Amino acid sequence: MPLISRIVARQTDIPGPIRRKIEERIGKLDEFYDRIESCVVTVDGPGPHHRKGRTSVHVAIAVPQRRIVANHGGDVSLDIAVREAFAAADRQVEDYARKPRGDVKRAVGTGRKGQGKLRL
Repeated sequence: MPLISRIVARQTDIPGPIRRKIEERIGKLDEFYDRIESCVVTVDGPGPHHRKGRTSVHVAIAVPQRRIVANHGGDVSLDIAVREAFAAADRQVEDYARKPRGDVKRAVGTGRKGQGKLRL
């Protein structure tokens, strides 16, 4: 299924190398799960706020029966915010893809102290 993607810039211009990196990362999402319906990446710039340099990247991925969202922002460069937001999105898509295959790790015990430990 062809992936529908959109890159949105709010209160900022996205430099060419960053835009190409975003497009490349969107293309790599198919490696984790081939039934992704759409991906919207929103880059928010600092705008007129008194704290300059605060950027955020929001990645929204539509998969069957769910929407996966990952964000990253703060006082980091746009390049780092893109990398971290897509790293979080990759992990979430990979976890979603594991469930139908039955590859989900199961927790042992309830998490209470002394329980869930393997004793031989």
